[in-house]
Amino acid sequence: MGRNFPSATQLVHEVIGELKPFSEMLPPHERWILNRFYEYALNNRAAIANAASLMPMEATLLVILLEERKRTNHAINELQAEIEKLKQDQERLQYPDGHLQQPVDASGEQDDGP
Repeated sequence: MGRNFPSATQLVHEVIGELKPFSEMLPPHERWILNRFYEYALNNRAAIANAASLMPMEATLLVILLEERKRTNHAINELQAEIEKLKQDQERLQYPDGHLQQPVDASGEQDDGP
């Protein structure tokens, strides 16, 4: 008795094959992005095959969205860490001894209070 259902890999390759004419009409830099999406789909082919209530294309699009969201979150976290490091570096350069300096008034003399 033969198999009635295509394998997960076959499903994903079918989806990719259906998108080939679309892909071929894109400029090279956009085609590169779409090829990355194909990689995401192939890397998650088991999840796509097990999404019984979804069409393979729908499951593939969800996988692509998830992967892009992970990459975006990672990039945001890296940027936030870099911003925090830059703030700390700025404070260290602004206040080298670790203490806030008294502001200097317009006449150039330091205000020692009343």
